[in-house]
Amino acid sequence: MKKRKKIKRKKQKKEPLLEKPAETALYFGFQNIKTPEIGKSDIKLAKDIRKGTDSEGQDELFELEEKVRILKLYSEEMKAYPQHHFFFYKKSNHGKALKRPPGSHEYVLDVLGSPRGITEAIIIQTAFSILSEEGFTELSVSLNSMGDKESTAQLEKNLAAFYRKKIESMPATCRQLFKKDIFEIVRSTDEKCAETVKDAPASLASLSDPARAHFKEVLESVEALGIPYTIDGHLYANPLYASHTVFEMRGKNESGKEAVLGSGYRYNHLTKKIGIKKDIPAIGVVLSWKRDKKSAEKRASKAKFYFIQLGFAAKLKSLSVIELLRKAGILVVHSLTKDKYVGQAGTAENMKLPYVLIFGQKEAIENTVVVRDTKTRFQDTVPLSYLTTYLKKLP
Repeated sequence: MKKRKKIKRKKQKKEPLLEKPAETALYFGFQNIKTPEIGKSDIKLAKDIRKGTDSEGQDELFELEEKVRILKLYSEEMKAYPQHHFFFYKKSNHGKALKRPPGSHEYVLDVLGSPRGITEAIIIQTAFSILSEEGFTELSVSLNSMGDKESTAQLEKNLAAFYRKKIESMPATCRQLFKKDIFEIVRSTDEKCAETVKDAPASLASLSDPARAHFKEVLESVEALGIPYTIDGHLYANPLYASHTVFEMRGKNESGKEAVLGSGYRYNHLTKKIGIKKDIPAIGVVLSWKRDKKSAEKRASKAKFYFIQLGFAAKLKSLSVIELLRKAGILVVHSLTKDKYVGQAGTAENMKLPYVLIFGQKEAIENTVVVRDTKTRFQDTVPLSYLTTYLKKLP
């Protein structure tokens, strides 16, 4: 008798273990990647952009080095990534200024390739969900816009005119900052400069029409999510590479103490400064907090659903639906930065997921979602109040 050949069965590849922040980010479409390794060329480019900024700004310099690396990574491997890509990673711990004390954690969310205002809402909602899972309460966000290049140039003129009139009464510290860079005054944490900053022209008055339209879309998106926000006309990032939206997140810990938990901004102008020919719109946020125990790790769920949204009203409400599904542990794949049905449906088809969730203008008004079986083409309209129960019953 011939011996039967043993059939080797392929082992199913296990999903990687993720910390809670990475798992939460996954629900909103963020890919968990290794901390970017900063190279010598990244350090040199960052220093050239900052024009030899002194050691007082080392934390900001290291952050810029990471942004240079992530842009180069995306640019070099652009074909391997979708048009709009979402990165999540643990912040690096290089340099004396970034030696973190025990129990402190820092994470980065970056979205590359999307200039749309909805992107700000996605990154803020993801950050809020991460912070909420970490036990922080009474979360809020302060928002501002520095606008495009035209807006920043106008703001610089307005600030220069304002401070020239005040120069004689300004403290010596502020006068030194004025000589160095006008934006150093408004970004300074020096208490002596605080009074002059309060009265300085706000950036919103300098916005160009396109920049104003972008910020309006950001505010509409944040409002649609019900996120508590304030507009802080004097909230700035470094104008050498930052543009448009700047934001800061606050919340209270278990003992009721309020703290800044995250800060972020768009850096659309950085690509040309590091030699990348193609413009890459980009936005990122750094989240930081102290936690004594390491976050429990968990295997990521496998997605069975692709979420398609159609129309502006549906797009705005989509994040609330995704948050609803996240809380129920239902992972969906989506392309919220895309507008057209064809592009989203094409991605869903290529991924060969068993179900598609369709959320259009009609569904947004009626608080329903269309659930379609991709094999049988059978579809059902499900109320949002029953959606998680319905999806959990599907094979």
